[in-house]
Amino acid sequence: RGEPGHSHYAGSKAALWGLVQSLAQELAPSFRVNLVSPGWVRTPMAEPALSVDGREERVISGVPLRRIAEPEDVAEAVAFLADDRTGRHLTGVDLPVSGGALLPLPRG
Repeated sequence: RGEPGHSHYAGSKAALWGLVQSLAQELAPSFRVNLVSPGWVRTPMAEPALSVDGREERVISGVPLRRIAEPEDVAEAVAFLADDRTGRHLTGVDLPVSGGALLPLPRG
């Protein structure tokens, strides 16, 4: 979802999603094309941002599963999509690995 001050990021994500949808149709049935959309992932790159005063707690409070993903969570999602058994009938899919953080915001 878009956020103020992040139009460049939201625009690039939307462009990537459009590319995946087009390639999934163009390359089928020979290839499957899918997208993995991670939320916050505990990596060395994320740690400085998460260590800013209270940010990790704020991030976690916005994740319905109440934790930040580990790299293994993303790797397992990729393996699921790539596997010829579990992912054999999946193409043009955007799989969020966000603990629910990418769900639409509740109205209210």
